[in-house]
Amino acid sequence: MTPGKQSRALLHFLVASSLVSHALLLTAQEPSAVDEEPSAVNREPSAVNTESSATHQEPSAVNTESSATHQEPPEVNRQPATLAAATFTDTDYSWELKRDKDGIQIFTSVVPDSPYKAVKAVTTANASVRSAVALVMDFGACSKWAEYCKKSYVLEQQDPFTAYVYTLNDLPFPVKNRHVTAVVHWFVADAGRQVQMISHAVTDRAIPDINAIRLQQATAEWRFVEETNGILRIESYAHIDPNGVTPAWLTNMLLVDSPFKTLEKMRAIIESGQYDQAKVEFLP
Repeated sequence: MTPGKQSRALLHFLVASSLVSHALLLTAQEPSAVDEEPSAVNREPSAVNTESSATHQEPSAVNTESSATHQEPPEVNRQPATLAAATFTDTDYSWELKRDKDGIQIFTSVVPDSPYKAVKAVTTANASVRSAVALVMDFGACSKWAEYCKKSYVLEQQDPFTAYVYTLNDLPFPVKNRHVTAVVHWFVADAGRQVQMISHAVTDRAIPDINAIRLQQATAEWRFVEETNGILRIESYAHIDPNGVTPAWLTNMLLVDSPFKTLEKMRAIIESGQYDQAKVEFLP
């Protein structure tokens, strides 16, 4: 197998991240002039709110990528959810350190039965769990801290812990932009001193009809833990299929640089105190 076929890379996604972490996997192969568009066509939502995380109106058009019927949201649940079984931390990955600089560590790992690597980013901050959660939930501000995130907004808020979120990532030319609709779940433990966010791409929600490739398989996770010394530990994970061929020269930049810059900017914002007074409905 040639070195070009062996290398894999990561495109940026927040939720989360979510959210996601905002990272997207890249295949490290020679590019064609442009990525191929998916054959399915989706409709533009009726309104776009990029300024806040207020509930966005559900598009009336039928999503042609899935025949699944939209279900009415369940009754609002206002009880704190317990911490979920971790998407990544409970999996036996072989994390390999790729960068350790300025208190930020970036790891990658092969994933069983997948040609794409997962990425993990870790750092600490002098900030509260609440401020970090509030920043991630401020979807309209994603371009200020999540690398390559152009815009993000809530399509549907099902309850305080669950939402459908749209995110558009503006990637370097000649790679086509990627966008995704993801369901985002929040989990709380230890009286709000531990918070976890998990997001998964979905295809049963409409998506804007723009010149971008839709991600159909993407998972991201954020973990915020207040340690005994008052320091906030931040962890993000992502494993995503980019749904198209991308150039090899982006490999290191997107696999390592993108999550590094995301954590660097996140840390600077939450340590500045900008979100110290922000309200998070599911936190005490």
